[in-house]
Amino acid sequence: MGPPIRRRKSLYWPGSKRMKIATQDAILDALTPRKLFARLSMARKMFLGYLTLVALTVIVVSFAMVSLLRLNSLNRDIVTVDIPVQETTDKMLDAIIAQDTYEKRYLILKTGDIRDLFWRRGREFDALLTSLYDLPDSDPLPLKKIDRLHRQYNDLFVKEMKQLARGNVAAAAGLSNGKLKNKWSDLFEILKTLSTQARASQDGKMRLISRAGLTAFFITALLYIVSIIIGAIAVLVVTRHISSSVHKLRVATEHIADGNFDYDPQIYAKDEIGSLSKAFLAMGKRLRKLEEMYLDASPLTRLPGGIAIENVLKKRLETKQPIAFCMIDLDNFKAFNDRYGYARGSEVIKETARTVEAAVKVRGSPDDFVGHVGGDDFVVI
Repeated sequence: MGPPIRRRKSLYWPGSKRMKIATQDAILDALTPRKLFARLSMARKMFLGYLTLVALTVIVVSFAMVSLLRLNSLNRDIVTVDIPVQETTDKMLDAIIAQDTYEKRYLILKTGDIRDLFWRRGREFDALLTSLYDLPDSDPLPLKKIDRLHRQYNDLFVKEMKQLARGNVAAAAGLSNGKLKNKWSDLFEILKTLSTQARASQDGKMRLISRAGLTAFFITALLYIVSIIIGAIAVLVVTRHISSSVHKLRVATEHIADGNFDYDPQIYAKDEIGSLSKAFLAMGKRLRKLEEMYLDASPLTRLPGGIAIENVLKKRLETKQPIAFCMIDLDNFKAFNDRYGYARGSEVIKETARTVEAAVKVRGSPDDFVGHVGGDDFVVI
C-alpha cells in the first residue's frame, strides 16, 4: 500500500459564517426599540424607517444649502462692496493726483485750460464719491470725511486762484505748499487706506471662501456617509424586526403541522403579525380539539365518539337551552354478527349510520349532532 493520503484542511470554516450572522443579529437586536415597535403597526414601522432616511437627507441638504448661502454671501460682498470700493478709490486717487498736478501747473502757468482740467477731475472725483454712497453697506466707509476734505481742498484752490489774480504769487505758493498740500495728503492717505483695506478684505474673503468651501465639502461628504450608514441600520432594524416575526410564524406553522397545537410563537407586538400570532394560537387550540374529535371518531362510521359526544352535551347544557338526547341501538345485533360474520355486521353498522344521518338531515336542524358511541349504539343530540 502507498502512503496514506493526507486531506487538505479547508480554508472555509462554516462556523465562522454562523458566528458572523449571530453577531449581526445580536447587534440589530440591541438596536431594536422593542417597546416602541410593540405599539406600532407594520405600516408605521416602515414609515418610521423611511422617516429616518428623510430626516437624514434633510439634515445633509440643509447643511449643504446653509454652506452655499454662506459662500454666496461672501462672494456677494466681494462683488458688490470690496471690488467696487477698490476700483473706485483707485480712480479717485488718480483724480486727486491729477488735481494736484494741475494745481501745481496752474500756480506756474495760470492758464484757463489747466484750471478747467482741475475742475473736470474734481467733478470726476465727486461722481466717484457719489457711486460709493450708492453701494450697499457703505455706512462704515469714511465717505463724509472724504467729501469734507475734498471740499476744503477745492476751497483752498479757489483762494489760491484769488491770490494769483491779485498778483500775490508768494501767498499763493505758500497756500499751495502749506494748507493745500496738507489737505491733499490727508485725502490721499484716507483713499489709499480705503483701497488697501478693500483689497485686504477681498483677499481675506477669498481665502475664507476657499476654506469654507473645502470644509463644507468634507462635512457634507461625512454627513452623507453617516446618513447612509444610519439609514441602512434603520432599514435593517425595521426589516429584521418584521422578518423575525414572520420567521417565528413560520416556525409556529411547522410546529402545528407536526401536531404541537399548543406551541406559542411568543410574538407580543400589536401589529398585523401580532394579530396573526393570536389567530395562530386560537387556530392551534381549535385544531387540537378537532384532532381529539378525529382521534375519538369511529373508524368505521367516521362519526364523533364518546369524547366529542361528552363535549357537545356539556356545551349544550351550559347554554341552558332545551335539548333532546336520543340513544339508538340495534336489537339482536350480536346474534346477527355471530351468524353472518364481522364483515356483514360492519356493513349493517355503516348503513345504520347513513340512515340516522339522513333522517336527522331531513327531519332535524343544522345544529343537530350525530355521534357513534361504539358497536351498534348511536346518539342524536
